[in-house]
Amino acid sequence: MNILPGFKLCRKGLHQYPVKDKRCLECKKLYYKEWANSNRKKLNKRQREWKEANRNRYRQLSNNWRNKNIDKARKSTREWAKNNAHKRAALNMKRKAAKMFAIAPWADHEKIKALYKKAVELTRKTGVKHHVDHVYPLQSKYLCGLHVETNLQILTAKENIKKGNRSWPGQLDCQKE
Repeated sequence: MNILPGFKLCRKGLHQYPVKDKRCLECKKLYYKEWANSNRKKLNKRQREWKEANRNRYRQLSNNWRNKNIDKARKSTREWAKNNAHKRAALNMKRKAAKMFAIAPWADHEKIKALYKKAVELTRKTGVKHHVDHVYPLQSKYLCGLHVETNLQILTAKENIKKGNRSWPGQLDCQKE
């Protein structure tokens, strides 16, 4: 193997790398991959701690990635739902139960149905998916809203997913995640 001027041969004799670098980039990648595989628990713990300490930053990075890779994100979500049908069913049933318990006796069911119908019509007219959103979420760490017509609003799917159950009117700073 001919070594180029200003380059060294790596320890394994497989790659050339610039003299200014301490180690061959290919060998660094290989070393890290092996280390990560043998220290998976340690690495997962480190990542979990970082996510908890930097919750807003992590959410921002995740959203940026999702917006740039929307097709990959959708595919990944579909694949997760397919491989975890039992978990998906449990989550759906949990939400359905919360909704059932959140329906107040004075709720106007006709107005609620009308809101859902209007959301479908808006989706058809604009071509942008619309959701019926609970202004005060049904499930949250701090409060639980009711499934009544006065607690419902129509939002685009993107806005609703972004909002999640993390924000509502009159929310205190200590309640913001």
